[in-house]
Amino acid sequence: MTIKTNGTSLIGYTTKGYTPEAIAAALHGATHEVELRTADDFFDDKVTVEFVARILGTTVTIYNYKATPQDMVDVMNGEYEWHVGGFDENAVLVLDAIGIDSRVR
Repeated sequence: MTIKTNGTSLIGYTTKGYTPEAIAAALHGATHEVELRTADDFFDDKVTVEFVARILGTTVTIYNYKATPQDMVDVMNGEYEWHVGGFDENAVLVLDAIGIDSRVR
């Protein structure tokens, strides 16, 4: 399964408090359409971790962008505000509905 993400863009951010494991658990609890993409899947080094999901017909991406070494420590400790992408603001609404607090940028 490959979820189409071409054309998605930054819509907002999560609040702090979500480790990669917490994001994966929330997404898997909401849908079986979840993908994890890592640095090896990208042509540059701007994104090192990206979760992609289709929830109720809405494509959502949650990713780190241009993360510094300190950002990566924050990611692992749940102290990072993840970037939220999608085709429209429904991406943020869907995440809020499944318990991942997010805001529109």
